Amino acid sequence: MTNEIPYQVAEELPSEAPQDRTRVSSVAEIQTGRKLIIAGFVIAITGIAAYCLAGFTDCGPMPGKVGLAMIATGTTCWLIGAIKYFHGAVQADLPEELFF
Repeated sequence: MTNEIPYQVAEELPSEAPQDRTRVSSVAEIQTGRKLIIAGFVIAITGIAAYCLAGFTDCGPMPGKVGLAMIATGTTCWLIGAIKYFHGAVQADLPEELFF
């Protein structure tokens, strides 16, 4: 079982179905949000590892700053993904079990 939610491309929908277009954009927003959340998590964890490595070794201040920048970037990416996921989930008219 995959986590992908089946949907049609917006161009393939008939013009008399505006609610379906909203559903398609909502599902796409949910999937984009999921990807951003996972990417932000991976970036932040990598930044934490880089920051810890810089603290435990004598590499100078640069790796520590890079680690902090990665943590900030990952957190921002995760936050944007969470907002997009929430926005898509609120607008979608889908069964609740698809969101988990």
